[in-house]
Amino acid sequence: MADAADVTGTHDDGLLLEYVQCNEFYNSRDFIAGDLFTKLIQSFSAFTAILVALKLIGKLPSVLHISIILVLGVFGAVSFVSLLLDIQGACSVKVAARLRAQEIESELAGRGGPGIWTRVEVRDRFWEERLMKAARMEEDGAPSTVQAPEKETEGVLFVFAGRMAVVLWVVLTVIAVITA
Repeated sequence: MADAADVTGTHDDGLLLEYVQCNEFYNSRDFIAGDLFTKLIQSFSAFTAILVALKLIGKLPSVLHISIILVLGVFGAVSFVSLLLDIQGACSVKVAARLRAQEIESELAGRGGPGIWTRVEVRDRFWEERLMKAARMEEDGAPSTVQAPEKETEGVLFVFAGRMAVVLWVVLTVIAVITA
């Protein structure tokens, strides 16, 4: 039968492995969220350029012109919403990986475990980060017994900008149809 030290050591080894995996996962999701946001902006720019080109060409029959704008509008909206959902997923999974790594740190703190996230949490922040964190704390406003969802600053901004792109695209499509 294994003694308590062996069981604790094995448990700690498993937690340390999970900790490393959480941090790797966090970093990969960080890259994925930024990459998806870049693709959203590039797609939005390309679709907008096509919409403007259609407006400038203007030699198509009216029904065909409106049909092309509508197809482009629907396809663009579906594409942007799809990218937005992927960004939201990447950001929320990133938060989950960080929170799990922080839980592991807490569990191993008394036994000389890692402390990366503890140190990251108390770091000096740029004023924009402080502003976003302060706004998030005010926004959460939930009673202390209810934990409000955790958010990453850049994730909130990626999602907000993605939502703006979807709304702006719908507005541009409607304007293009009205003025066709």
